[in-house]
Amino acid sequence: MSRKTRAYDRHRKEWMRDYEQLMISANLAEPGKVDWDTAFFYFNQGWTPASAVEKQMPGHKEAS
Repeated sequence: MSRKTRAYDRHRKEWMRDYEQLMISANLAEPGKVDWDTAFFYFNQGWTPASAVEKQMPGHKEAS
C-alpha cells in the first residue's frame, strides 16, 4: 500500500470517527446506527464532519 493510500485511509477513518461522534452528540444517530452512505457522500464532497452534521440538523435552512 502506498504512502498516499495510507494517508487517505487514515484521513477517512478520522473523518468518519469525528462524524459519528458529532451525529451522536447532536442526537441525530445512536451509537452503531449512523447512516454511512450519507457520511460517505459528505466525505467525498469534501465537507468537514461538523458541516455535514449541521446540514442534517432539523430546521436547517439552505442559504439563499
